[in-house]
Amino acid sequence: MVHPSVPASTVKELIALAKSQPGKLNYASSGIGLTPHLSGELFRKMTKVNIVHISYKGAGPAVSDLLGGHVDLMSSSIPSVLGQIKTQRLRALAVTSRQRR
Repeated sequence: MVHPSVPASTVKELIALAKSQPGKLNYASSGIGLTPHLSGELFRKMTKVNIVHISYKGAGPAVSDLLGGHVDLMSSSIPSVLGQIKTQRLRALAVTSRQRR
């Protein structure tokens, strides 16, 4: 998911944006080596984009900074951000499962 100020509505647009501004975008994770961090690193490696990892001590502070616009994007579990997505305070771009449910 991304903060609404990020001008990308799809993953393809996010990749193009990141490639046009190497090192400018950053992504939050709930901690080094945890699933959101590894998801971000896999995304970075697969798409060959230069985005900066910002590690937090838990999902709460990471989501808080994403909501505040201090970080640009984040991978998180749906239940922890569903309310913010429904109210459009965050924009969901993709899921990491094989299919949307």
